[in-house]
Amino acid sequence: MLSREDGGLQVDLGAEKIIAAERGLVRIAVEVKSFINPSPVNDFHEAFGQHQIYLDVLEMTNSDRIMYLAMPSAIYKYLIKKNFIQFVIGKHHVRVITFNPLTKSIQAWIE
Repeated sequence: MLSREDGGLQVDLGAEKIIAAERGLVRIAVEVKSFINPSPVNDFHEAFGQHQIYLDVLEMTNSDRIMYLAMPSAIYKYLIKKNFIQFVIGKHHVRVITFNPLTKSIQAWIE
C-alpha cells in the first residue's frame, strides 16, 4: 500500500491476513485475526492498533474501501462484555465481522 520510501509498509502490515473484497457494491478491507494467545484482551490491543494503522493507510492512499476487523465469534462475545472494549469499539467506530473458525463462515457484520 505504501512505497519503500515510506518505510516499506506492505499490504499485510503484520496482520495475520488482510482481504480486499466487495460486499454488494461496497469495497471493503478485512483484517482477520485469530486471537490465539492466552489473553484475548492483549490480542485485541494489538489488533486495534493494527486496525488504526490500516485506517490511516486507506485514508492516506485515498482508498474507498471500508475497514473491518474480523475475529472469532466466541472472542467477540467475550471481549464485548468488557466496558472499555465497548467504549473503544464505539468511540472509534470499529466495524467488526465475527466468524466461526471451524466452518470459516461469517456469523455477523457489526457496524
